[in-house]
Amino acid sequence: QNSSTSLLSAHSSRSSRYPSYSSSSDVDYLIGVDTADAVGAGTTATKVYLTLVGVMGRTREMVLSRTNDASPKMRFGRGNCDVLSIRAPDVGALAAVTVRLEEETSQSVDW
Repeated sequence: QNSSTSLLSAHSSRSSRYPSYSSSSDVDYLIGVDTADAVGAGTTATKVYLTLVGVMGRTREMVLSRTNDASPKMRFGRGNCDVLSIRAPDVGALAAVTVRLEEETSQSVDW
């Protein structure tokens, strides 16, 4: 299944070049995932992982919860617009975002 994703915003005020470590101070990141409302959009992946890469380093790989306490709908489904708040080390201005999916069945998962 395919999904369309976008990062809405991430807050950080410091900058530098790309060291291989992240800073020790945590900040709140606001992550937005907008999934297309089209045939085949969405994911049934068991786990969705996110890594933020910034000018000061990168976060560890973080699991994004597929469940939402405020809604009975699963996140990252067809036509969904999901917003998550994540607290992680400040990596400075974002340069890249890595998303990885994990499926517990033999079914293929891709974005």
